[in-house]
Amino acid sequence: MSKHPNDWYIEAIREEDEAKIKEIFDEFLPMVESFICSNSGTVQDAKDIFTDAVIVIWTKICGDNLILTSSFSTYLFSICRNQWLNVLRHKKIENRVINENQALLIPDEDVDRLMEEEEKHRILQENIAKLPDNCQKLLTLSLHDRKKMKEIAMIMKWSDNYAGKRKTQCIKKLFSLIKSDKRYKMLSSRFLPDK
Repeated sequence: MSKHPNDWYIEAIREEDEAKIKEIFDEFLPMVESFICSNSGTVQDAKDIFTDAVIVIWTKICGDNLILTSSFSTYLFSICRNQWLNVLRHKKIENRVINENQALLIPDEDVDRLMEEEEKHRILQENIAKLPDNCQKLLTLSLHDRKKMKEIAMIMKWSDNYAGKRKTQCIKKLFSLIKSDKRYKMLSSRFLPDK
């Protein structure tokens, strides 16, 4: 979900406002990096594609040729996606993760959903990083590595009982951090179940 209305992004690019353009990069580049890196690309590829997309938008704005029929974020992501698919075509990469034809047909609402999922993941990761070290390790073992509580207790050198209790405390603290995150409040769909 975008932080600002469409006009804010358009004006930032039209005026070549460096601070605001940096904000656009900070807000949307991670989503583009995620897409490109999971589809045969690198972080540098993502930065190059993103920069090119901003230049494309600037050119259209200067030529009074820009008509947005979707959110700015959807439009930007669509340009990046299509540019990357063109790069893949030119490189003739056969074993890519996505089916090129399907990717070209992703509806705008699905792009919005993908971006919202990316934002949720970022909120989750940033808030996990605010937890004490042992909570970070426990949640990584549980959520990312899918370890059972017995394994976690052994790794952490805790009793089974304490490991279970600590996991509950850590998750409650994480939920509390996420629910107080202003970005979470801005998301249109619920991220966490009501407790």
